[in-house]
Amino acid sequence: SLARFGRSGLRRLPRCPDMHGATAVVLLGLLATGAAFRAPLRMALQQQAMQGEVTGTGIPGVRSIIACSSAKGGVGKSTTAVNLAYALNEQGYKVGILDADVFGPSLPTMVSPESKVVELVGSSFVPLEANGVKLMSLGYIREGVSIMRGPMVMQLMGQLLENTAWGELDYLVIDMPPGTGDVQLTLVQALNITAAVIVTTPQRLSFVDVVKGIDMFDTVGVPCVAVVENMAYYNVADLQQMETDLKSQLRQRLDSATSLEGVADDLDDLVSETLTKHPKYQRRRVFGQGHRQRLADMWGIQNTVSLPIVDEIAETGDSGTPYMIQHPESQHAGAFRELAHGVAADVEEMLRAGSGLPELEVDLEGREMNVGPRKLDFVELRAKCRCALCVEELSGKPLLDPATIPEDITPANIGRVGRYAFSVDWSDGHKSLYPYRWILEGK
Repeated sequence: SLARFGRSGLRRLPRCPDMHGATAVVLLGLLATGAAFRAPLRMALQQQAMQGEVTGTGIPGVRSIIACSSAKGGVGKSTTAVNLAYALNEQGYKVGILDADVFGPSLPTMVSPESKVVELVGSSFVPLEANGVKLMSLGYIREGVSIMRGPMVMQLMGQLLENTAWGELDYLVIDMPPGTGDVQLTLVQALNITAAVIVTTPQRLSFVDVVKGIDMFDTVGVPCVAVVENMAYYNVADLQQMETDLKSQLRQRLDSATSLEGVADDLDDLVSETLTKHPKYQRRRVFGQGHRQRLADMWGIQNTVSLPIVDEIAETGDSGTPYMIQHPESQHAGAFRELAHGVAADVEEMLRAGSGLPELEVDLEGREMNVGPRKLDFVELRAKCRCALCVEELSGKPLLDPATIPEDITPANIGRVGRYAFSVDWSDGHKSLYPYRWILEGK
């Protein structure tokens, strides 16, 4: 039997019908055709499946796959993916990064391994490695611009996925291409992705894109375990507060001084210490207050992290050495650690629980619904809806008056959404989404 590759058996991407000659070199000069390359891997997967070595992710040896995604470009998705991977590696996990952006691969710029030559051993690529993390990107295989049509792109991605010998990994972080199109859907359908991390910025337009991204993963049953609000703010020196603190300390020094001898040196030291060692900052939110709480309320996503605009993060992104490696003791490295800890905790919980989702039971006679151990009558459940029609999007102010809910309201249809929520189509025509977490926690 063939190894399971995703949810519906081993999926193969379609070949481009007009590939021939030089155009048929899908693996960029390493192979003349795709057919001779794929046969040994098919046999290898078949043998490993018979031996029980293929994991539930669809990639041999890879325990969990984290998709780092955004519905639009330029929000810092690749920066987040790389530093998330290195933060997971710092916590003791075996980690790899796959750059899935064929047209604009970022990984070769952001991470520069000592050896930049991708070896082909047998019929498999050997991923590069830098600071303990394995790496694979089209940019490591071929320099220059990639100009190709959709079918060729999807076949190329399929071959990169299938033919990279990752070895044993706890986490494979996939830096997804921006958007929610064919390539993104192909990736999430071809692989059994464990969880997704959505990267956005605080403005309202990006919030709309977050919704699109979460909806895409919902469609294929991939839970979103974290949202990163990138470029949420930047720190500026709070000169007024520092002036107030400095004046207060100066008065204390002068009041305690028994003579003026040495006072000038003390004052110089005090000013230097205030300005350099204990500066005060205030946050400026260029793109608004963001939507972290709104995301938590609507989808039950508790692991939300705000990252600032920091010169060093941009500089390390161009230097070939990740921020987590160059500045491990910084405050912002701590934010990446917080993100990695939350993602790992949610993934480990999901792996332990298996399919252990709360049972959903409807009692039409008693006019109530059981969500696991919790019982809610239909009117109470309808009133808990937090969609944009029931709760003001920016302020969180309730828009639904519970008194307007019909007493005879009933659920017309109930379905699960990914692993984190269930949806209800109500008899009044409204549709609601309820995250398990905040229903079970009584929110």
